[in-house]
Amino acid sequence: MAEETKINLLLFPNVTQLDLTGPYEVLVRMPGAKIELVGPTLDPVKSDRGLTILPTTTRERAPACDLLVVPGGPGADDAILDPQWVAFVREQAKTARWIFGICTGSLLLGAAGLLRGRRSGGHWLARDLLAQFGAYRDLGGRHTLAAHPVAPAVGAFPQEGSLLAGYALCHDRTTTVSGNTGPLTQFTGLAAHPARPVPQKINQS
Repeated sequence: MAEETKINLLLFPNVTQLDLTGPYEVLVRMPGAKIELVGPTLDPVKSDRGLTILPTTTRERAPACDLLVVPGGPGADDAILDPQWVAFVREQAKTARWIFGICTGSLLLGAAGLLRGRRSGGHWLARDLLAQFGAYRDLGGRHTLAAHPVAPAVGAFPQEGSLLAGYALCHDRTTTVSGNTGPLTQFTGLAAHPARPVPQKINQS
């Protein structure tokens, strides 16, 4: 039986849903994953395009986690000015082994004081703001991975996949989080063509 990995995904109003659901789609397949969608309350939360998502817990009730996922979107602009969200991220970071910042979610990590002196990426429209939080801007990174407190450095990843940045980050890093060094066959179905067959010539005779 796989060891339990506690994962908290932030769910704030006007989140970009794919920044949230992309990572969720990958992480929920990880053996032992226990995922919470953390909202300000248990009331439904609307994404920036009107999709309604139900939180599973609140900031006040959310447990400590092994992995904290901070998505982006227009709502991140409000979240970085919300003392409750900033305090929640800062508190969760004290015990989290990994912290993923997706898109403009890296700004919330910065507002919580987690990026000082670290290399960080984010949405191209927001990257210039990272310096205001003491981060070193990564020219290529669309998302931020903070291995905290296990490792002191933040690794940035290439800007690939546009809105699929969160999906790609989690897909690439799930082996590290799960501790499984073997093939994760449960993720095969998420690939577009994991082993695309060679087209066979049709015999017309």
